[in-house]
Amino acid sequence: MIVANRIRQTMENLAFMPGVGGKRHYLDKLWRAFPVSPWTIYYKLQPDGDGIEVLRVVDGRRDLPALFKGKSRRRPRRDG
Repeated sequence: MIVANRIRQTMENLAFMPGVGGKRHYLDKLWRAFPVSPWTIYYKLQPDGDGIEVLRVVDGRRDLPALFKGKSRRRPRRDG
């Protein structure tokens, strides 16, 4: 299956079962995340409980905390 189709199908499934996505320490408390390897779908529930709002689809191999918070988990190298 083409990646775009896998992502689209996962979004449709999340709309029916939005609670399956997990919370991440680097996200706003209302956001959830669900992987579609290697991508990750970031979304939040609609206020009326009718579906989801997809906020971003990001390559999960990126430094996600840095992307969302401007912080990196990696410590700077110390030369010398």
